[in-house]
Formats: sequence, C-alpha cells, structure tokens
Amino acid sequence: MSDAHREIYQRLDALESKVESESSLRAMMDQDQATLTTRLDVQDNLLRALSVTQSEHTARLTGLEDGVRHLAMGQVHLAEGQTRLETKVNVLTIRMSNLDFKVTEGQEHLAEGLTHLNERQTRLEAGQSRMETSLQTVLTLLQAGSG
Repeated sequence: MSDAHREIYQRLDALESKVESESSLRAMMDQDQATLTTRLDVQDNLLRALSVTQSEHTARLTGLEDGVRHLAMGQVHLAEGQTRLETKVNVLTIRMSNLDFKVTEGQEHLAEGLTHLNERQTRLEAGQSRMETSLQTVLTLLQAGSG
C-alpha cells in the first residue's frame, strides 16, 4: 500500500472519528435542550401554582401593597430567568449551526477522498491490464522462439 493510500485512509479514519465525536456532541446538545425544556415546564407549573396561591393570599390579606410588590418581584425574576434561557437557547442554536457546518464539511472532505481513491483504483486497474497484456505478449514470444 502506498503512502498516499495510507494517508487517505488515515484522513478517512480521522474524519469518521470527527463525525462520531460531533454526533456525540449533538446528542449531548439535544439532551441539554430537553433538560431545559423540562425545567421550563417545571417553572411554568410553579408559576401557575404561585399565581393560584397569590390569588388566595391576596383575598385574605388586608394590605394589597405587599401582594403587589411580591408579584412584581416574581415578574422581574421570571423575566431574568427567561432572558437567561433565551441566551442559552441562542447559544445552543449557534452551536448546532456550527456542528451542522462541520458535519457538512467533513462529508465533503470524505466525498473528495472517495473520489480520489476511485480515480487511483481506475488508474491501477488500467496499469494492471496493460501489464497483463505485456506479460502475455512476452510469453507468446518466448513460446514462439522456443518452438
């Protein structure tokens, strides 16, 4: 096997390894996104429960100002949490785009490598055919000369 073939196989192995690694990263990102979705659902349920509790307490409280301040603070925390979640979702989206680009790039390199291998195989087969024809001619000449 020539050095060029070894290099191509090494590059192919490296690309396959890179694609597997990136696939694992994408699975981890999907898992992270599912975890964030679950947390959002839990927070949503907690906010609903808070709203019910707030309504019940407000009905019993004589000082409405305390209830309003509490609700306002909850909204601030919710907005901050939402901003943090949006930031994380944006980061994940960017990472997924980068990963898609890298996978596409790896596939293109792999396709180029395969095309190069196919071209080399075709040239080798043509050379082998010429060699076989030449050997057949030599054998025929040797047989004719000895007979």
